[in-house]
Formats: sequence, C-alpha cells, structure tokens
Amino acid sequence: MPRIAPPFVAPALQPQYGFLTSTGCEIEILGVRPSFCEEYVYNPSEKNLTDSIENALSVLRSGQAGMAAIYYEKIDVEGHHFGPDSHQVRTAVRQLDLAMQMLNSKIKEKNMVKQLNIMLFSDHGMTNIQWMEKVIELDKYINMSDTVKMMDRGPVVSLWPKDNKYQEDSFFRP
Repeated sequence: MPRIAPPFVAPALQPQYGFLTSTGCEIEILGVRPSFCEEYVYNPSEKNLTDSIENALSVLRSGQAGMAAIYYEKIDVEGHHFGPDSHQVRTAVRQLDLAMQMLNSKIKEKNMVKQLNIMLFSDHGMTNIQWMEKVIELDKYINMSDTVKMMDRGPVVSLWPKDNKYQEDSFFRP
C-alpha cells in the first residue's frame, strides 16, 4: 500500500536530501527529516523570501540537497485577513513576482538553468465571503490556557495542547 508523505520524504529515501523552509519541517515523517530546515516565519517579509531562495540555491548548487521547497505564506495571510481582492494581496503578489524574477536571475547567474525544475503550488483559492456571522470563538469550547500554540486562522486551525491536556476533560469546555 503506498504511503503519503510530504515532498521532502521521497528524495530523502534516495541518496539525496530535502531542503525545506516550512511549518512542520522540524517533524520526522516516515523516519525522515529534511537535512535543512529553516525556521518558519508566519508572515514573511520580502527579505525572508529572498534569503530562503538564496539559501536554497546555495544548498542545491553545492550538492547538499536534491530538492528545495520554500513555503511563502504572505499571499495566504493577507487574503485571509483582508480578502482576495484587497490592496494587501495585490502587494503580496507583486512581491512574489519580484522574488520570482530574482530567482530566475540568480539561476542564470549561477549557471543552473539546465539543472533545476521549478514548480509553484497553491494550497487553495479564495473568494470574498461575509464571514463575521460564521466565526466560531474557540475559547468558548476550549480552555485556551491549556494550549501551547495555535497556527492558522480561518476554517481550519491547528492547536497544540500542553502535554497530556488533550486527554483531560478540562481541555474541552462543556
């Protein structure tokens, strides 16, 4: 039966490793961790993105990795906060466009054009909605002081409860 895993796992099972800058890259999956894992930045600046691109190209060029993945969340963050048609989203898309131009330039400068395949992914699209009447206030259902971390906003939220708190009745409010 095939197993599903993040993209960094497949190359790591071969004699090469992955380079990942993303939430969750510090976690071992199927016995594999990426050989490089930059600290995740929730709302990255343009500099965070361009630094990650530079680092990824350096690692790939040196042969230390056979794959690089960079997670850029700025467009998603701005879209969730201000809506897909907002000025903030347009600005974030322009920043990504400039970063892609820089990536293209650096690939040519480092003579790596025939060595790389570049793939861009998106986790979802967006549409404008009237969401305020659909908000679920988690603190009405969960004792938030028993959580270590909360990631994301919107229809899906990841919560990290304190050790063993998820097993206690006190974590969930009646």
